[in-house]
Amino acid sequence: MKKINYKIILGILLLVALVGAVLLVQQKQETRRGATNTTGFIRLSLDENSTTKEVTADKEFTVPLVANVTDAGGVDSVVAYFCYDPTKIDLKDTSDLEKSFTPVDPAQYVGGSIKVKESNNKCVKVTFVSIKQGARMGARVADINFKTMASSGTGTITIDKSNSSLGVAGQDNVDISSVGNLNYSISGETGVYWVYRGSSPCQKSSIKYDSLDACNAADDSKNSCYASEEECNAVTNPKVYCVGTCPAGTAHKTDGVCSNGGTRDDSSCTDVLTSYCGKNYDYNCCTCKTTAVVNGVCGIKRNTCTGGQLDDIDDSSTQYKWNCVGTNGGTTDNCSKAMSTGDAVLDLKLAFAGVKKDNAKCAKDNWLVKIKLVNSTDNTVIDEILSGYPTQTTSVNKNGEVIYDLSNIMVTGIPEAGVSKSAFFLTGPKHVSVKYGENNQERWYPDSAGVLSLNRGVNNYDFSNFPLLAGDVNGDGIIDGRDFSYVKEKMNLYLPAAADGTNVEGDINGDCIVNAGDIGLVKLSLKELHGQTY
Repeated sequence: MKKINYKIILGILLLVALVGAVLLVQQKQETRRGATNTTGFIRLSLDENSTTKEVTADKEFTVPLVANVTDAGGVDSVVAYFCYDPTKIDLKDTSDLEKSFTPVDPAQYVGGSIKVKESNNKCVKVTFVSIKQGARMGARVADINFKTMASSGTGTITIDKSNSSLGVAGQDNVDISSVGNLNYSISGETGVYWVYRGSSPCQKSSIKYDSLDACNAADDSKNSCYASEEECNAVTNPKVYCVGTCPAGTAHKTDGVCSNGGTRDDSSCTDVLTSYCGKNYDYNCCTCKTTAVVNGVCGIKRNTCTGGQLDDIDDSSTQYKWNCVGTNGGTTDNCSKAMSTGDAVLDLKLAFAGVKKDNAKCAKDNWLVKIKLVNSTDNTVIDEILSGYPTQTTSVNKNGEVIYDLSNIMVTGIPEAGVSKSAFFLTGPKHVSVKYGENNQERWYPDSAGVLSLNRGVNNYDFSNFPLLAGDVNGDGIIDGRDFSYVKEKMNLYLPAAADGTNVEGDINGDCIVNAGDIGLVKLSLKELHGQTY
């Protein structure tokens, strides 16, 4: 009788168990992959087949905001971006958006914004999140409260899918597979029209007519009939009823008064877009000439004025010089500031990675830059407590990033002969330390010794074509996975854009919101050398 080889049997059993485990893990991975590709929808009706709503003139009405995922499991956050014609309908309260939305528990309104693209196109972006731990929002997230603005007409409330989003905890991405727009029809009192008789204001007809033609034919054709009061006023008396608001620094030509105390220049006027008529009429806004006399007054710091306009002139060997020029006949102040022995002044041009000209609303003059100066000859620190807030210019670097001016940075204790070889280390509020060793630098500086000269007086250097590396949002001096996770976490909150000039945590391209652009910058920075300290 042959002996049983238990080792072989045991090996076979282990192999079978290993294959089973691999298949089980693979199945779980496939299941997880499917979870990250969840699809959902947003619509403006409870029933996907109901796409039309009849509303009454001069009345308020509600529209349900409905959102869900395909498995009907609910969502944790909704960002809805919808547009409509404000000449026909509008939100109940545009000055306080929260009053225009009624959330359905557990949804909570967390913010919104309005953007007027054209006179007949207003778009609203609104965000809702679940306020109960572990409880997702049901299909009906909230009711949107509208009011009619016209006596009659039709239109559509449209959802912009590209600017809307759904959030589900544990899901990397929720694709919006469909949106449901809502068509509406405004109707007033049937057969009643607005009549203009040549002199008196538009009035509602006292009798009902079968049609506009019948109204116009009545009373020996002396009537001019219109479907709404707005239309009647707009056509018959546009100079009174069809006027917009003149922008700052201008005033209406007929009776406008300049708010800045200036004089209206009736020879310099432009047509103003009407408020609801949708076209331009001969009712103009004219430039206001400022006549107030402003005297030039020197500021305390070099090249600053507290009155008038700055005129930078050549410095002498011992003094900084500039003029503050008065306007409208005001006097000019001649300014000077003595150069202290051993003082050097830095005037730098720099840029922040990813901060572009058209989206830098939250990276204005509120980003602090720290400067460390090192003498490359003996590797000693000249100064490491320098800092300043750079100001935006209208110029851009070769990458289209905004160029900033960082001026009037005072460095004391510079020897008479100056420092022939030095390096500057600049660190931004969300940026790691970058070494600048040469003027007009366009790459990582490769050498240990910088070649920047630092002399008494003004030192001008341009570092704008090698921007500060972005992504150190937690301020630990490096850019790593913790920064990436932080930005991603902020982005997943789906918060609306902040007001201009706000320093938003996690917003590293200065566009007032944490989004995919910030994630992309962190990814690029992770590939780069960073945190130079030598």
